Amino acid sequence: PNARVTNLVGVAGDSLRSTNIFAVQRPTTSSAPAVLQGLDFNLIKTLYATSETGPVDSTNDLVQIGEVATYQLQVQLPEGTTTNLTFTDVLPLGLSFIMGSVVVDTAALNGTLPAVVVTPDTAPEPAGNGVDITITFPGNTVVTPDGETTNDILRIRFDALVLDTNSNVGLAGSQTVLPNTASVTYDGNPNPPATSQVVNVTVIEPQPRIVKDITPGSGDAGDQVIVTLTITNSGLAAGYDIALTDRVDGVFYDITSISNITAYTGWKFEVETNLPDVTVVYRAGNDGYNPPDTTLEPGEAMVFSFAVDLAQTVVPNQIHTNRAGFREVSTILANMAWEERHYTPPEGTDTVSVVGMTLAKSLAGTSETGPVDTTGTNVTIGEVVTYRLLVTLP
Repeated sequence: PNARVTNLVGVAGDSLRSTNIFAVQRPTTSSAPAVLQGLDFNLIKTLYATSETGPVDSTNDLVQIGEVATYQLQVQLPEGTTTNLTFTDVLPLGLSFIMGSVVVDTAALNGTLPAVVVTPDTAPEPAGNGVDITITFPGNTVVTPDGETTNDILRIRFDALVLDTNSNVGLAGSQTVLPNTASVTYDGNPNPPATSQVVNVTVIEPQPRIVKDITPGSGDAGDQVIVTLTITNSGLAAGYDIALTDRVDGVFYDITSISNITAYTGWKFEVETNLPDVTVVYRAGNDGYNPPDTTLEPGEAMVFSFAVDLAQTVVPNQIHTNRAGFREVSTILANMAWEERHYTPPEGTDTVSVVGMTLAKSLAGTSETGPVDTTGTNVTIGEVVTYRLLVTLP
């Protein structure tokens, strides 16, 4: 590539066909160069694949936090010998090269390559935030000069991890775009390195929320209430590995009366004991079930409910605030990820009050009941009035 060959052609003559007796004539010469310039590299970079391909995962150039993006570099090599062929890939902050992931594809290359040297490349793990990659073939890369252009193609693939960093935002209106470019050159290249087009990926993430409601909002000892937990996702990606928790106070509630109402495929209902209290847990990922049964997709709402009785020990006018929240929700299935982002949205709360005592007072009667005596609420001096007190206990 970029080789430059100059070819010079010349012509010479004089003013006579032959000489004369005086040997006088005028010689003439002329020359002209022709320059042959070899073509530069045409480096093509593409997003080759992504790790998350499930029914609710990201698509196209959208990536979840913790997802692995596979990039491909493709270049057509010149026939003949190229020395110290070197590729450089510039990763932005927010992506990390996964060391040990480089694949050299020579299926469409008729020739020989030296052993590849990748920097950095010490272990199969992320190299660090925004660390660039150098891929070198030290020595001579030889492409067989057969005049064919379809068997001069070298392809290189590698993986990059979408990191859980503050710079990666996947919410609507503030999404992070991660641009990526590469270049290729060789020893003795008279031109600057040839660069690829920019390949972008855009970050998406979930935005979970929980709302809690208890109905009815008041009751007596032994009365049943229904606790409802509603979870929503207003983000752009699904939420994974979800677990909801609701701590039930063993003094205010009868923890032995808890019963599940909700039935979602792929979800477990559990009651964890931590006396005197218990924790109600709704957990995604029941054995044998997978997304979308066990995820919260963008725009989706799920409603979980259980019943519980108020304890016999509650006292009149008592008020109790109950909280529920996410124990876990993440951007990717935990068993598939190098890393992921975890969320702890604000808790959902609601209160229950115990009915108080009521006291009613009324006029029960008076002592004077003759035909000419007072009636109703009218009384005479000396008359005895009888009152009634009615107390309603919870």
